[in-house]
Amino acid sequence: MQLINSVYILNSTQYRILKFLPQYTVWIAIDNKNAFPELILSEELKAHLNDQSLLPVQDPYEYLKRLNLSKDSIQFKKRDENFLLIQDLINDEQILVNAKIRTAKIKTIHLEKKVSINKILRLLRRYWQRGQTINTLVPDYENSGGKGQKRAIGDKKIGRPRIYESNEGKNVTEQVELYFKKVIEEYLVPVKKQSINETYLRFRNLFSKHFHQVQAADIPTYAQFYYFYNTRYRSNNNSKHILTNQKTLKDHKPLTSTATKHANGPGTRYEIDSTVADIYLVSSRDPSQIIGRPTVYIAIDVFSRMITGLYVGMENSSFNTAIQCLSVAIQDKVTFCQSYGLQIQAEDWPIYGLPSAILADRGELIGYQIELLEKNFSVRIENAPPYRSDAKGIVERAFGIIQSRFKSYDNIGVVSGFKEKKKGGHDYRLEACLTLEEFRKIILSCVLLRNNFDVLTKYDRSADMPTDLPSIPLKLWQWGLQHRTGILRQVDNKSLYVGLLPRIDASLSDKGLKVKGLVYQCLEMHQQGWFIRNTTKSRPKKLRIGFDPYSVNTIYVFFDENKLEYWEAHLSDFSRQYQHLTWWEAEQIQKAIKTVEKQHTQLKSVAISELQDFTDNIIKSAQSRQAQAGVYQLSNAQRTRNIRQNKQEAMQMERAEHLQNRPAHSIRTIYPNQDTQTSPSQTSNLDLTSQPDLMRQLFEEDDEE
Repeated sequence: MQLINSVYILNSTQYRILKFLPQYTVWIAIDNKNAFPELILSEELKAHLNDQSLLPVQDPYEYLKRLNLSKDSIQFKKRDENFLLIQDLINDEQILVNAKIRTAKIKTIHLEKKVSINKILRLLRRYWQRGQTINTLVPDYENSGGKGQKRAIGDKKIGRPRIYESNEGKNVTEQVELYFKKVIEEYLVPVKKQSINETYLRFRNLFSKHFHQVQAADIPTYAQFYYFYNTRYRSNNNSKHILTNQKTLKDHKPLTSTATKHANGPGTRYEIDSTVADIYLVSSRDPSQIIGRPTVYIAIDVFSRMITGLYVGMENSSFNTAIQCLSVAIQDKVTFCQSYGLQIQAEDWPIYGLPSAILADRGELIGYQIELLEKNFSVRIENAPPYRSDAKGIVERAFGIIQSRFKSYDNIGVVSGFKEKKKGGHDYRLEACLTLEEFRKIILSCVLLRNNFDVLTKYDRSADMPTDLPSIPLKLWQWGLQHRTGILRQVDNKSLYVGLLPRIDASLSDKGLKVKGLVYQCLEMHQQGWFIRNTTKSRPKKLRIGFDPYSVNTIYVFFDENKLEYWEAHLSDFSRQYQHLTWWEAEQIQKAIKTVEKQHTQLKSVAISELQDFTDNIIKSAQSRQAQAGVYQLSNAQRTRNIRQNKQEAMQMERAEHLQNRPAHSIRTIYPNQDTQTSPSQTSNLDLTSQPDLMRQLFEEDDEE
């Protein structure tokens, strides 16, 4: 069914139907500037419709029907004036079908209202081609002025004339624009390395070097430079050029959706991130020592905004600290809070288990262990692009909320203002008074307050959430478990923790399993017979182990590469000096020992050289003496004939020499008096149990065998 004002396309030409006559249909080509209404047989029009050579299309001027002009606007006034000019023409049906009548009436209006014929024709065509409504006569001011187009300039200086300088100045030519573009893209876009003023000075220096003959007054001014930067790099039309860099993309990209829309329920996605807290802490052992600023890790549920995991410590952001935060996220929170001296009920923090996805920074959750987490525990790891902190906006905002709880206190070492005296500030580091343990309790209390009482005024609620449901993280979590899909999965905390530990290769020896210079043993490896010495039993050269960076006491041996099964190996007596230390402390001790050993090794080398020289002199002297005595002239039989007799004589000489050099008071009569001396028979009655007998301990295993 055809309707008046409907638009059709025939042979790549768009037509608008203006009127239906008994046998004809009046239409007009809407893209032709010189078009007039045409007649077409209605039967012919139906035939085109039947063979689909004539197809309906969207009206390109549909937007005119939605205009709502203000009565005070120029467009409103111009529209009504234009309508009054052609009102008599559009109400006369004869001008649609009779060209002579149309021409005569146009000439009449031309004479009466003193309006050009071309203007009347232009208004009539616009009225017919755009939909036969009064809004079709609205002026197209949006097409005026050439907005955004570069003006052609000549030799004459354009723009506001100078007031305080006699020199007229120069226009900004294409060559000058190239220099503008060079310094702007190097120092302002995409990463703002310098201010606009400093960048302009860069331009002046660059321009002066290339054009020595140009006077200082003819160098483009700061206003010209700023206008170029503002129009070419900061306008809406060039926003895509600015947003090509990730750092600016996070601050200027339009927000088209919300993170909660993609979280169907509790546990759908966790966001995890870290920050350096804005506070300085002191040592718990010596309050006079300032130990710096702690690292805070947070894992948060996207759907409910519940904080699920937490780490507060002095370690830098890394895979190890991220794993500790995730470990807290999957464990029972009552036990966790008790370890910090806080008593809570299970319903105060009812979160434990693995989520469906974890969103983190690229540097922290990339590696073999995270791939293991994805494959074995079905957790999808999502990594944010570089410099895109806005990708984790929920956890980033949580940091600000939590830190605001303690940043309002004075004189506790909170980072604020300047600490340099020359900038008018004071050294806030000297105000530090909290220990790490105390700061942990404060942060944990802030997390509990956030989860249980914070009202999220800007939370984007879904349509099915009831009005009596408060936007509190705990309430949203509980409602989501009942009415949405709960995706959290139960997992053994120890298995996950061991599976995510850092891994390295360790070598086997007779003493045990060697890891970074430390020796470990376990019952399972003993049962395999891997430590039996001087045996033909084969043993693997290397084993894959996982280790906790915070304790050297225990390592986990993955004896089967295809499974997460492990043996627990403990520190051997060979490495007992490292008991209860961290791996960092053990490495420092090893480094100190090796430094001392290196120093003494050098002294040993000097001593060995001196010994060799001393020995060489003695040997040379002995060999010379033998040669002078004619020893080498005797036969071998003569020299070896009386070795036994010669040895007896040497022994007698040694005994005589010993008695001669012995002090007189040490010579005693053997058993002169039974009352003062102990006879051999009495010796057997002495108490020999005063010293411990270690023989059984040393050879206990042999006795058992």
